[in-house]
Amino acid sequence: MQSDRSVDEVLSTAKLAGLKLKPNAGPVQVLKFSPALNSVDYRLVELPPQLQDALQTGEKVVFRGDEQDEAVLCSQTETHEMKVVDLSNTMLLCPRLSTPEDGSFKLQSPEDAVERLDVCASVSSYYELRPCRPRLTKLKQMLKLTAYRGPEAENDHVKLYSLEDLLGSVQASEDELLTALQHLGAFETNGKWRVLDIQYEEAVFLSILNLLDEKMWSYESVPLLECYALLEELYPSFVIKHCLEVYGNKCLGEGIATYTGGKDGHYCLDAVRVCQFYAEYLLRAAGRFNFDEFIDSWQQSVPSGMKTTLDQLKGVALWDLDTRPRVIWSFSVNDLPEDPPARFAKLFETRSKWTLEEIEPFINDLSTEKISSNALLLKYARMSTDSSGQRVFNSKRPV
Repeated sequence: MQSDRSVDEVLSTAKLAGLKLKPNAGPVQVLKFSPALNSVDYRLVELPPQLQDALQTGEKVVFRGDEQDEAVLCSQTETHEMKVVDLSNTMLLCPRLSTPEDGSFKLQSPEDAVERLDVCASVSSYYELRPCRPRLTKLKQMLKLTAYRGPEAENDHVKLYSLEDLLGSVQASEDELLTALQHLGAFETNGKWRVLDIQYEEAVFLSILNLLDEKMWSYESVPLLECYALLEELYPSFVIKHCLEVYGNKCLGEGIATYTGGKDGHYCLDAVRVCQFYAEYLLRAAGRFNFDEFIDSWQQSVPSGMKTTLDQLKGVALWDLDTRPRVIWSFSVNDLPEDPPARFAKLFETRSKWTLEEIEPFINDLSTEKISSNALLLKYARMSTDSSGQRVFNSKRPV
């Protein structure tokens, strides 16, 4: 092994190499290769500005994913996928190397001393971080396995998940995870996150809607306390309240006592959400439904004062008006793959040609700040014009 060189030896070598070392030009740094030079213990990650700021301000930034997943890096608000980028040159990692950008660099003269530094590793690639959509398939699976079916169906042997448990398995930032839980109609009880079993949710909400007819309540002012009193023998109060929150919004009730000393009051049911609920309820077990019969049954089912429209079926159902009889069937965006290539493959497997108006409700949730729904169509679909002159989209790949 080569012995450590003195200052004079280093300066002599520099002179032989034709280097003129000026005073205050910075310290002399002699690099020595570590025995672990080819170690894989080190990785380089290129941080985008927002993640660099997060780290500098002390915000938690974590890698997420199980062993079989491709890792993602999450801040409080965003998820970033990690892609390996190969370098044309090998980079040497030296922890204490000084550069002219360091404040004290030029205060040192080459004659002062020799700094001996170890090159601890060499790398020929780095990870590039790209913003991506949260990966929520696992979240849906975990919640489905623990769906709440009523107190009599609870099983102490079934593992339930807290927010920390979900963050440990789901590849999403905390903010994105909480947004997804709200979108999926999840609720927290006893520190665990659950969703209602679909049939149980239908039973609870239909019982609430039946009270509107029986008590002649307006759907714009449903009293929470009276729902508790009338349905308490059938369903837990937290389930009743959750259904009202999923399909409505809090409103101020006049002269209403509160259940817990808060502002529970009344709920105003959202007409679009309620109409979509009835559409899904009617179509779920029906297979292909006669379109005209469905439209009549649907309008008759919703509470008085609500008006059903075809716009409410976007992302919920598909229909074919060219067949005889005309038909409609359940086709929910929530049941489609979240991976864009798989999503488009499923869409074109279901229907070979789509108009822009037809396909948009089924791809809008795939768009991000970086890629719009139009960009997704350009990437995964081919545009053409049908015999009527209407613009349609079909698959770029054989289906």
